[in-house]
Amino acid sequence: IQAYADRLACVFAPSVMVFSLVTFTLWMIFNSSVPMTDRFFMAFMSAISVVVVACPCALGLATPTAVMVGTGVGAQQGLLIKGGAVLESMHSIDTVIFDKTGTLTTGRAVLCKQIQFGPKDSKLMENRPQQVAAENFALWLAACTEVQSEHPIAKAIVNAAQSMWGGDVTFSHEGFSVTDFHVVPGKGVECRLSRVEYGNYQVRVGSRSWTSDHEKSLGSEEASQLRREGRIVVFVSILNLEAQGAEQETVGVLAVTDPVKDEAISCVAALQSFGIDVWLCTGDSHQTADAVAETVGIPIENVCSEVSPEGKADLVTRLQQAGSYNKRSVAVVGDGINDSVALARTDVGIAIGAGTAIAVEAADVVLVRSSLHDVVVAVHLSHVVFRRIVANFIWALGY
Repeated sequence: IQAYADRLACVFAPSVMVFSLVTFTLWMIFNSSVPMTDRFFMAFMSAISVVVVACPCALGLATPTAVMVGTGVGAQQGLLIKGGAVLESMHSIDTVIFDKTGTLTTGRAVLCKQIQFGPKDSKLMENRPQQVAAENFALWLAACTEVQSEHPIAKAIVNAAQSMWGGDVTFSHEGFSVTDFHVVPGKGVECRLSRVEYGNYQVRVGSRSWTSDHEKSLGSEEASQLRREGRIVVFVSILNLEAQGAEQETVGVLAVTDPVKDEAISCVAALQSFGIDVWLCTGDSHQTADAVAETVGIPIENVCSEVSPEGKADLVTRLQQAGSYNKRSVAVVGDGINDSVALARTDVGIAIGAGTAIAVEAADVVLVRSSLHDVVVAVHLSHVVFRRIVANFIWALGY
């Protein structure tokens, strides 16, 4: 809008100056009966009046003044809005995609169940830390892997481990070493666990496809049941790096519950009342995603699950190109590293203030208070500012 106003002002302002000059000339020519001094004064005042009344500067101020006030009001409401173009883009938003974990849910996940298998290698169990009971072996491996992660699920696992064994969940004081920590966005995390008499093992925590190459791995049926109950499920597997031909072995399944935010239901309902199409896109399983979508009021057909970070960005592109006549205008609301690609590609990226730094950096709007209600506030504010800009232009041109 500002660019359009600038182009208009490039024509309007010189035109006003020409009209002012014509006015001065005509007053000087056709007011010949008046003495020269008075004629010049009358012509000059008439020319100045044309400039003042036409007021070409109003065109240039119509947008920035409204944007300045709008961003100021947004800041008072806990919204960090990165520029006037964001307010303009948000006005036309007709589709909003929500991430699940940490966005629609609290992100304060709690470990609620663990299922233990194996392992086949008896040395693993025999040489485990003395404080770790056999039924908590998978939890210990997961805690060693997740201790360096910032993901809400990782925090739930580490918190559960610390409540049992204290702060040193890796038992480094017993000689255990955790190295080569690595995050694979959308899949899980892995590390190398080693000790002199223990050997070297690769531990993975995440999705079934990430932790096991087998289509039907241990825990698949149990995981499906837990997901139908709305739980988030991660698999724990281990691989002996010193044994030739060894395969990744599933040793346990951990179930985490992440409650839906209190304001999620009303936020979704408010956006839908604006005529906005609301979607849910997550890397979690379809059973868990469907359960959350049903709770907050998102149609099941608008749920995309088991999606990689690149898949979230691809969904944004597909929705943008899905309009019948004009392309859709899409906003993404997220908080994690997994959402950063989609936040950068969307028309308007909205980041939860308590999310990761990379998500906040990639977003156009930051919800400082981490309240989903502020998504509705941002959309409403953009509508108000846009109407004010239009009114400013009407007044500037009409006057």
